[in-house]
Amino acid sequence: MSNELANLKQNAGLPAVPDYLRVADDHSLDGVKQYVRPPRIKVIQATSDQNLLATFGVGSTVLVPDNLLIMEPARDEKGNVTAGNTPPFLFTPIFFFNEFCLWNPIQMKGKLPAIRDRSFDQNSDVAVRARNFKDRIMPCPEAPEYNCVFCEHMNFIVHVHGQKEHCILTFSRGEFKAGTNFAALLKMRSTPLYAGIFAANLVPRKNDKGSWYGLDISNPADGSPYVGEESFQLYQKFYKEYAELYSERKIDVVYEDDPIDVEPVSAAADTM
Repeated sequence: MSNELANLKQNAGLPAVPDYLRVADDHSLDGVKQYVRPPRIKVIQATSDQNLLATFGVGSTVLVPDNLLIMEPARDEKGNVTAGNTPPFLFTPIFFFNEFCLWNPIQMKGKLPAIRDRSFDQNSDVAVRARNFKDRIMPCPEAPEYNCVFCEHMNFIVHVHGQKEHCILTFSRGEFKAGTNFAALLKMRSTPLYAGIFAANLVPRKNDKGSWYGLDISNPADGSPYVGEESFQLYQKFYKEYAELYSERKIDVVYEDDPIDVEPVSAAADTM
């Protein structure tokens, strides 16, 4: 087994398990293993949590809530991010699913949960409204002067090469177009989702809501765009496991680590 694949079998950040703790017929964690909450890939923005900003700086790509650095941006002599000089990180997508959320207004933070409603159902009211540009806004019932917003989240469970954990790469709001571009790139491959290697490139973005850093996905500049046979077999196994978990609605994504994320042109400016 390759070092990369062996890493996937280890517990991130922990020492090797002593032999006496390896119980062949143990089922004590069977119930716990039914639920999966992968860490999420996040690009640090100027609006991010102050602790994240102090630790990593704007433009860094990290795993939250683990706070593990994936990619540190290149910076000029003044400390400003130079995205074009930042090498991409490589990853393999394993499983895709979308989720639809109704977000409460940022003005109600502390009074209402960030997410008012959420659904995996493509035919749910939340999904239908999230996909209808003209019907994505509704007044907040508790504070009608503010708006709630329906959003679609494109979620990829991925393995970032060099990392031990699988994680979530999600595209929504200002990054939704980047997600649809990635989906188009995947379809051009004509291979299983989990067969490919892709590059995540740090890019600056700007619209009438503000400026931020996002990730554009491309084919790798060097090396094969496909995983090796051993990796393919393992990723295929993971894909089947995630597909089963998804069918049972046992994959949970935490989106609301920031009080406010960058808003796209299609969303209101007063939502989380």
